[in-house]
Amino acid sequence: MRVLVIRPEPGASATAARLLAAGHTPIVSPVLAITPLPCRLAAPPGGWQAILFSSAAGVRAAPEPLAPRDTLVLCVGPATAEAANAAGFSQVLVADGDAKALKALAAARLEPTRGAVLYASGETVRTDFTVSLAPLGLSVVRQVLYRTERLPLSREALGALEVGAVDAVGFY
Repeated sequence: MRVLVIRPEPGASATAARLLAAGHTPIVSPVLAITPLPCRLAAPPGGWQAILFSSAAGVRAAPEPLAPRDTLVLCVGPATAEAANAAGFSQVLVADGDAKALKALAAARLEPTRGAVLYASGETVRTDFTVSLAPLGLSVVRQVLYRTERLPLSREALGALEVGAVDAVGFY
């Protein structure tokens, strides 16, 4: 089977390797590029109560040291939690995969009296946790760590699509 892989790196290469191992032919053409941005945010006195990651890209774009590795980390879903664990964070909690679940996890585990929360995000977000968690009394500081940019399909991918040489496309 010929599979068009459009997810951004590093996931595109990892997916291509799994497809090859399963006997398929990947055509890799990411349609997004994730570019880390400089982070100049200093932790407040006493450190962060927790860090919210709404994507694995945010974890991968986080500079060293964003926070001590024993800082509580709340992740939107399993892939983000896997990235946080790989980055060395030792207290990683996982929500059920969407912003609503991450907000519920934050509401259940964080307390306004324990200090500020760092929301490590991309430049464009669907849910701004600085706003959605404010009614709970939480002080959330957003730090933009990466930019997502659109990429055109490669000539190889366009050519394969034009001649019907793509059997499947993975959407992420």
